[in-house]
Amino acid sequence: MAGGLTVGLALLLFPIGLLTVYSRRSIEPVPTQIDSIKDETLQIPTYLVTFILPFLFVTVDDPYNLAAYSVFMLLVILMLVRTEISIINPGLLFIGFKIFDATTREGTSVMVISKTKPRVNSTIYASPISPQTLILR
Repeated sequence: MAGGLTVGLALLLFPIGLLTVYSRRSIEPVPTQIDSIKDETLQIPTYLVTFILPFLFVTVDDPYNLAAYSVFMLLVILMLVRTEISIINPGLLFIGFKIFDATTREGTSVMVISKTKPRVNSTIYASPISPQTLILR
């Protein structure tokens, strides 16, 4: 049952994540100067192992197990909502996007969603998805 709920939730969130990314691409891009860049695409397998895999093979034999898994799932959902980790979405990888952790000229750390790796010491024109997340056109 928990595995089915997890798969159902993933199937629901996949198109919502893609819709969010594509709808934000129409926002006017902001020039951002990049001082350093690091590919964070390797975090996607960690995301899958940490947030999805544990629920796929769960058996719920009694109400105590159901309560424990429900609390754990609630904590995971709260963490995803409160942090930028929800941007690291396996669906983005499937459609060719990569996730980059960049430092701007002002010293701010931002996530950049892009199909190509931005160059260091360059100015990119990216649309904001959130205050710390940009999508490169």
